[in-house]
Parts: sequence; structure tokens; C-alpha cells
Amino acid sequence: MKDSAKTLAIVFALVITAALSGCSSKNDTSYFYDVVDATSAVQSYEGVTEVNIKGFYGDDEITVNLMRDMSLIVEPFFADINEKSSIRYSENEPEVKTARLVVDSTDSADMVYLYDNDKWLKESVTVEDLRNEVSKCDVIESGIMLMKSAYDIQKLGSEEINGEKADVYEGLIPNVMIADVLDITGAAYKFKTDWDSSYYENSGDLPVTLWVNSENIIIGYELDITNVMQNIVDRFYEENDLSDTYEDIKFESFKAKGTVSEYNNKIDRVIPEEALNADYFICRKCFILLLIS
Repeated sequence: MKDSAKTLAIVFALVITAALSGCSSKNDTSYFYDVVDATSAVQSYEGVTEVNIKGFYGDDEITVNLMRDMSLIVEPFFADINEKSSIRYSENEPEVKTARLVVDSTDSADMVYLYDNDKWLKESVTVEDLRNEVSKCDVIESGIMLMKSAYDIQKLGSEEINGEKADVYEGLIPNVMIADVLDITGAAYKFKTDWDSSYYENSGDLPVTLWVNSENIIIGYELDITNVMQNIVDRFYEENDLSDTYEDIKFESFKAKGTVSEYNNKIDRVIPEEALNADYFICRKCFILLLIS
């Protein structure tokens, strides 16, 4: 008899958590510095990050989609993130969850508002407490980090992305930096990434694709981390001798991408009235844990 979805959740709970610069093969690297400088100068933008996973637990298919739609202002910091996740196990109906996170930094206070389970909650925190988690939805910050981290960057051609013509570049992220890349970009979904180096040693370097428009702005990136994530799961099964207890987890594809739709545009710092009037979360530490789970 096949293990139930509950057993699958137990296995995944073991594997996942409850939630630099390189060089180019081109002789003239000034172009990439120009791209980093131009993209770093963006003061506001709207964009989407997405993680798509397709795999199998034994013979049962699992599909996961995580989409985060974000509007961001750099200074004073403001971010409005709408998240939608969908998980489908075998032939069951997909389990869909939505949430919204608003981070608003003003002279008087740094406030975070969370809409989850049909209820708004709020808390006063420092933006630094959450900036790392917000970066997992931040296309611009992820694009800059990927461009700075990659080596052997080559132009492949040009194509349209979000209706805008852009140059397409492909490079490689050094193996030793893969864990940091997965953590900062949120590409690994909720899987644990801070394993020791043995979990990554068989993955080689990680290919990355970047889209750069005519104003030298990074407006998109894509990572195919199928091989990396499969090696992590295989290594975990081997280290903990799980193959005789649980069916194998096999990834058919595991990809993450981000695109920018508009930048340096006017974004209204709108906070819903229900959020402003929400109750404060009782435990500040618990609130932060809830946000990052």
C-alpha cells in the first residue's frame, strides 16, 4: 500500500524548513558593471517571482507553483507582496493558498501587515528584520546578485520579455555559491538550503539566464535548479538511510524565475483600512516566524 499524503508531508518536513562577485569570460567586463550600476539605481518597480516544481513521490505526481507579485519602493522602503501557492498531490484537487504582506517604513515607525487565513495582523518591526525574506520576492535584487555572482557570461541573442526587447545572457554560478543563491532568491521554495558542502558537490556550477533591456536594466532571470535539488534529496536519503522506509522523491523539473513589468514608476503607498485597524500580533517573535514560514 502506498504511503498517504500525510506520510509524504512528514518526509517533506524532514527535508524542508518551516519556511560575492565573480568574473566574466569577456575581456571587457565594464558592460556588466554598467548593468549592475543601472539596475541598482532603480528606485521603484513592479515584478513577479515564480517557482514551479514537478516531481514524483513514488508513482504519485506532485506539482507546486508559487507566485509572488510585488510592488516595491526603495526609499523610504515599501513593499506590497501578493502571494499565491498551489500544491497538487496525485489526482487530488490542488490546495491553493493566498496571502498578502505589506511592509511600510516611515519616519515614525516600520510597520508590517500580514493578511493570512482571512485575517489581517500587524506588528512594528525594523525593516532589516524582514529585508532578507522580502529579497526572496525581489526580482531586481536577485538579478543584481546573479549578475555579480556569475562568470563566463555570454550573450545568446535578443528576445521579447513582457513585451520589451531585451538581450539574453547566460552564465554560470560557482558551485560554492549555490546555497547562498538559493537562499537569497527564494528559488528553492521552502526547502532547506544551508546544508554542508557535500550536498552540493555533485551539482557542478549552476547555469543562470538573465534578460537586460536597452537601458541596461535587468528585467528578468531564470534558474533551472532541478539537478541541484535532486542531489540534495538523494544525499539526504542516503545520509539518513530513508530509501527502505519512504518512497523516492524525484524531480522532473524545478525552476525559478523573475520578471520586471515596470520600473521607476509611481507606486502608491496604499495600506488597506482593515490592515491599519488590525490587531497587533501578541508575540513579536512569533509574528516574524509566521511571516517567513
